[in-house]
Amino acid sequence: MAKLAFFMDYERYGRDEAPAILQFFQFLRDKGNEVDFFPTLNELLSVLGDKDYDAIAVSIFSSIELKELLKSLIEIKNLDSHITTIIGGHGIKGFTETLALCQGVDIVVEGEADLTLPLILKHIRRTEVNVYRAEIKTTSEAKLLGSEILPLLKEECYPPSISKEEAEHILDESFSRKVTIKGEEVEIRVPVSQIFINTEEGTVSGIYGTNTFIKRAKMLNPGLKYENIKLHLKPFPNAEEIDSLYTSYPWDIIEDRSYSRLSLYVQRGCNWNACTYCSIGTLPGRRVSPEKVLRVITEAREHGIKEIIFDDDQFIQTKDWCKEILDGIIKRGLNRSLSFGAMIRVDALSDISLVKKMKKANFVKIQVGVESFIKEKIEYFHKVPIGKEEEYISKARVLVDTLIREGIDAGIFIITTRPCEEKALVEICREIEEVLNITMASLEKHSRLPTFSFSDFLMAYPGAPLLKKEEYKEILVPIKILSSGRAEVQVMRVPYIFEFKNSALLGFFSSLREISIKRGVAPEIKNETLEHIEDILLAIKLTAGSLDSDIAVRIEAVFSALNLLSEAEQDRLAALFGVDRKNIKGYLIRLGQSDFKSVVKGVKSINPEAWRFEKVASSARKDKEEIMQYLKLLENRLYEIEMIVYREIKMHMKRSKNELIKAESRKEAIKKIHDIRAEAKALMKRYYPYYRGRRTIESQLEWLEEYEKAIISQ
Repeated sequence: MAKLAFFMDYERYGRDEAPAILQFFQFLRDKGNEVDFFPTLNELLSVLGDKDYDAIAVSIFSSIELKELLKSLIEIKNLDSHITTIIGGHGIKGFTETLALCQGVDIVVEGEADLTLPLILKHIRRTEVNVYRAEIKTTSEAKLLGSEILPLLKEECYPPSISKEEAEHILDESFSRKVTIKGEEVEIRVPVSQIFINTEEGTVSGIYGTNTFIKRAKMLNPGLKYENIKLHLKPFPNAEEIDSLYTSYPWDIIEDRSYSRLSLYVQRGCNWNACTYCSIGTLPGRRVSPEKVLRVITEAREHGIKEIIFDDDQFIQTKDWCKEILDGIIKRGLNRSLSFGAMIRVDALSDISLVKKMKKANFVKIQVGVESFIKEKIEYFHKVPIGKEEEYISKARVLVDTLIREGIDAGIFIITTRPCEEKALVEICREIEEVLNITMASLEKHSRLPTFSFSDFLMAYPGAPLLKKEEYKEILVPIKILSSGRAEVQVMRVPYIFEFKNSALLGFFSSLREISIKRGVAPEIKNETLEHIEDILLAIKLTAGSLDSDIAVRIEAVFSALNLLSEAEQDRLAALFGVDRKNIKGYLIRLGQSDFKSVVKGVKSINPEAWRFEKVASSARKDKEEIMQYLKLLENRLYEIEMIVYREIKMHMKRSKNELIKAESRKEAIKKIHDIRAEAKALMKRYYPYYRGRRTIESQLEWLEEYEKAIISQ
């Protein structure tokens, strides 16, 4: 079988737990493949020349990674041109056919590859590849791709490593599946699909539901009716197959990399699956049996794991399954040496007995995808059926309070902004007010801070319903040199973030970015702190302070006009100024700085009603006054919260110092150090989102460690 290197840029995201995908590695090994894991590109590149892998599989978490992916794949091919590259993961959704054309890519697998990748690997061996050199004709579009990637594309090009005949052999593969048809258990053959193979003769693909797929299915299953083909021949694992896939775990990787934390992905999909910003789209209701999950958890304890995070999109899909897991953890005593975490929806944890059971099972942190405490945003995100928004928000508040009351850390996801709101800054203030009210209530009732994790702008994920509704910015990803010799670069356009529909949001993000850079804290840390709320409020203040300035009103007047113009009118306006409609907003803003009269004249010539400069100016003055008053209240509220925490930490520091001074003997001093350390850790856990306080306590813990060493050495 194949010798495979598996790469995912895992450490890029600051993750230090063993990734959930490791369990799939063991399944590949059980099929006879040799599989090595690489969480960083540098580590992979350092061994490629010596290992002679047949293939490298790359799992892509987000489409934002695609530009870097091309660079990585070309570097990989530069070091080992005999290797076959296979890419997959959630980040390729919506781009599979185009990615199969990428320079350096041989095979693209879409969706869940549990059943198809082992069949692909049966056909993969190291290949002889011809390398040709190419020069790029630097078109204006090619210049946008970046100075790092262009030289790589110029150096060497690699034609596909798989012939069309070999690709057809891969697509002739199938796997067995037992299904029930009219009450009778039947064994059928499922053709592999959702595979795109780059060959010298062009892309060869097996796509579920196409005529070619149906033809293969009928050849493998003579007499099987079309409705049964459609129902039972899905390319992803069904519930029984999910459970049968996972029989053991690659503990050698855990030990080699000294992981103490482990992620498990034991359920697929989400029961709701209707949020407008989300692109998961995975069929729910498929999970690993509780007995197998508990066996892995038990083995994890034996291999030095201290914490397990359930990485499922929605942990509580079926309460009976969850209760069986929780009861098993408690009965086996796994809660005494392991802590757990999970992610849930607001409406999944209404049963207080289940919360108490999670606490007893030592679930120390529950992350909740609340996203907002504002009714209009919940409706926009379609978190619940229309009309249920207020009920959802009420449940969210109760859930946060319940988790904290039970001693479970509550991690609350919040999307700070949305692209279409006219009163954007006011809406952000409303959101922060809700967050601060919940925080203060938690502090006063439970002496504990919930953790709010902010996503400051709405990402445009490929396949998300919002892409059909809102305009979005794109990243240009170079995928291929079209031919040898002098050639142009073919590019792929990847959605990135949604376009802002008012200038205030643009100013807010510009200010917030500068403030965040000065803060000097990594975003994945900063966005979960009270200090980030400080930064948000400061960015609002800076933006609001200039809302009624002449330049700000001019820019907002352009935004307002374009929002009022129909698409046809925008096309006419763009044609008037000789630019593409996608670029008209930026063009008008730039032109307005030097020739504002031409902007006004141009808009009015298309639709006089769309130009509302005076109304925009009046609204800006009112908004500025309203926001500044609002900010005073929010700043005072945040300061009050921080002072309560600061005073308790300060008292702890003073008391600790006095207790150590009073310690008369060496033995008593060491005992005091242990007591103070325990108190400090408990304090840091309760007030973790207050970054300044956390750093103070961390400094104390470091000092205590050095002080203890000094006492022991005396």
